[in-house]
Amino acid sequence: MDYDIFLSYRRADQELARDLVAALEARGVGVWWDQKIDGGVDWRDAIVENLIASDMLVILFSNECNESKQLKKELALADDLDKDVIPVLIEDTKPKGHFLYELAARNWIQIFPNPQEKINDLADRLTLLAEDSPGGLAGTKPEAEQTQESNLVSSETPAQETIAPPLSSYTNIDPNDLEARREALKREEALLKIAEKKAKEEAKQASKGKSKKTAAKKSSKRGKVKTQYRNFLPFKWIDVILMAPIVYFVMQSNGMDIDDIDLTDIPELTELVAFIAIGLAGVGALLFPIRYYMRNLRLKDAAKAYAKSSLALYALLWAAGLTYATIEGEFDEVASVCAGFGLLWLGFGIGAFALYGLMHFQRTIRNFNANVDKI
Repeated sequence: MDYDIFLSYRRADQELARDLVAALEARGVGVWWDQKIDGGVDWRDAIVENLIASDMLVILFSNECNESKQLKKELALADDLDKDVIPVLIEDTKPKGHFLYELAARNWIQIFPNPQEKINDLADRLTLLAEDSPGGLAGTKPEAEQTQESNLVSSETPAQETIAPPLSSYTNIDPNDLEARREALKREEALLKIAEKKAKEEAKQASKGKSKKTAAKKSSKRGKVKTQYRNFLPFKWIDVILMAPIVYFVMQSNGMDIDDIDLTDIPELTELVAFIAIGLAGVGALLFPIRYYMRNLRLKDAAKAYAKSSLALYALLWAAGLTYATIEGEFDEVASVCAGFGLLWLGFGIGAFALYGLMHFQRTIRNFNANVDKI
């Protein structure tokens, strides 16, 4: 069976989850939560199967969620499946660590304080999102219920009438036939519910239109392949503009004039390669942290990519330096320059990533605060 919503929560919040499920199902939303796991069924398989079968993952997020390994797995699976994730903040807390990175840019719904009193408002909001999801609500209703509702709608006369006629209008009902009166009353209540639902949809048409545009935009993006950036040695052609002044400055400092370079002279050519390696290292040390920040890499991933790129450039620098030293016999001078440059590079990297971590954390917190919608 397909579901609109896969509900994730901590055991301490089970009562709140139960009330939300009841409110959503009363609105025709298909919800799966762990209370639907049959006895004898492996709960891990049940979670995977039903998350795959659901349109979105809704998380009742409390402080305990920050320590949940299971929630990490559910988030990872939802991300792999390109599912919408709706975190609902049910107490005064913030996501931390992994969850701060994964959820900060999501659209949050805040229902604290007094979350129990806001269940119906939350259910209304989630119902609108479920209606805009790829499966919609129709896919979750039993066939008999859809047929019954279709028959009720088609039997309204006139067609544009949105309010059911009063019970007194059913003149063909015997006043003493209680069963017939009950059936007529049920029919009237069903028609009224349909009318109320239609009126509510019309009242929220503006907000729904916006939600549909967002959903359509997300849906159109699902078929597209995300841009893959190279994080190892992430050079671009524009870096030549920055590298040229560095190479020129180093050459002038060592008494080498670019106009007098003889590319057939092996020592001069080797020295030029060494200067280019210094230029590449300088540009990389300066630009790589900025590129990683713009790509919103988490600190750990950015640090790994920076370390690998730095080691590759530093190895190139040593290779060029040792080649030059072999030709000119200046091993001590070359070793001193490479070692000094390495210490300078290490110090720059530590400082750059201390600043990177602080800026990345502040940006993540700003994203989280900006994406919390209180109801």
